[in-house]
Amino acid sequence: MTAEDGGTRQWLSAVVSRVTESTPDTRIIELVPATGKLPSFEAGAHVAVQCGQLVRHYSLFGPTQDPPFYRIAVKREAYGRGGSRWLFENAAVGARLSISVPRNNFPLVRGAQRYLFVAGGIGVTPILAMLDALRGDGVRARLALLCRSPQEFAFGEELQTHRDHHDIHLHFDSLAGVLYDVAAELRSHDVSTEVYCCGPAPLMDTVRRFAEEHRRIDRFHFEYFSAEPASTDRPEANAEFLVVAQRSGKEVLVGKDESVLAALRRAGIRMESDCEDGVCGTCVVRVLAGEPEHRDFALTRAERESGLMITCVSRARTARLVLDV
Repeated sequence: MTAEDGGTRQWLSAVVSRVTESTPDTRIIELVPATGKLPSFEAGAHVAVQCGQLVRHYSLFGPTQDPPFYRIAVKREAYGRGGSRWLFENAAVGARLSISVPRNNFPLVRGAQRYLFVAGGIGVTPILAMLDALRGDGVRARLALLCRSPQEFAFGEELQTHRDHHDIHLHFDSLAGVLYDVAAELRSHDVSTEVYCCGPAPLMDTVRRFAEEHRRIDRFHFEYFSAEPASTDRPEANAEFLVVAQRSGKEVLVGKDESVLAALRRAGIRMESDCEDGVCGTCVVRVLAGEPEHRDFALTRAERESGLMITCVSRARTARLVLDV
């Protein structure tokens, strides 16, 4: 059975069937349905997991069609917001968790001539499913996986099965003594290459800047873990502002500690969302008047300049925004 949250996400009840310690700080958790069957999913998909009072998103890998279980990887983040810590403390074998139906904001484009995957640490998780899919298609891809040290390398067994088919390069900062030259890697691939990137924000920002500077953003695909808290020097940054929903004519005041998304829902306007963390782009709207303050990781520079806005995290630089909703 499924249930819906305040937005449009559907929930399933799952049971932890297996927990494997891949590294001291990384666990692979397998989930089976409490009743019925798990929905199939496509490579790149993720599920939301209810972690106490928090909701966190984890990419899926393993069998995709009629899966007997879902497999996620969780890295304990000492300075995170508590989701990974909650799972380390509570996701023991036999525990029941609420998870969402899979969604895919990081889909694999099939039929491309060339593929490059750039991942940092546990960011390789959704790419494992993509490597499986391309291997099934008989397509060879390049993976550059960047890790701080061999001790933090979590997927040796999974990647070993692909070494005879895909071009896999592992870079360990501690062994090489230098950071990987990501720009050189990107320059070595022609413009027809579909590039997928998942990992820490500094890596993602480097790849995104390259794509935008070389006007190749349409062939680059990103999956952020989460948006880092936005910082601003403007004292009025979190001030209240008015949002006008153009289609319905409704006006709603967005509070200092309220998102545009939440305010619109409070006004009775149905809004699609998923991550609610500024990384997936599901809650995007078009701004018809006023100036937004972008705090997301989903939109490109060109998309922002065209008037798009992510409503779950972004705010306003003007006292009033008119939105096409």
